Amino acid sequence: MKMSIRSTRAAVALAALAAFGASTAVSADAAGTRPLLKVPFPCQQEWRGATWSGHNPDRAIDFNQGSGDSDLGRAVKASASGRVTAASNVGSGYGNRVIIDHGNGWSTLYAHLNSINVSVGQNVQDTTTIGTVGKSGGQSTSHLHYEQRADGSPVSIKFGTATWVPYYATDYYTRIHC
Repeated sequence: MKMSIRSTRAAVALAALAAFGASTAVSADAAGTRPLLKVPFPCQQEWRGATWSGHNPDRAIDFNQGSGDSDLGRAVKASASGRVTAASNVGSGYGNRVIIDHGNGWSTLYAHLNSINVSVGQNVQDTTTIGTVGKSGGQSTSHLHYEQRADGSPVSIKFGTATWVPYYATDYYTRIHC
């Protein structure tokens, strides 16, 4: 079977995670059953995701669709159903930020939003537009900063049942289960 470059990179990333040991991927499930989290954008949109050494926090990913501000104002979707626990501008750093509690100690964080379309206490579905891509918090170009958290701490990001985000690399992601 011929694998695409992206599939090959994903396989290499999975092998690296396995070699790295339980301290990354396995311990990330310590909070409870990990929800099936989706790429935080509308169906069938492909987004470039970048991770790098020195990113704060280390287990975050920045999504964009090109150079400059070409993605400014594009819809950001909830990765799964849950309850909004934070939705405000926290100033320099994250800027406009939304946090969604998915239960069992799991949450997702979305930052640098241009606009916030939800409020604290609101129940959302994975189809809910929670905001739009921006550059709040002092960012020079628009992008979405995204984290998956277990018991409040950022963990290795996984979409669906098998798509682990490779660290430290750039790859492409599409929400396919709509």
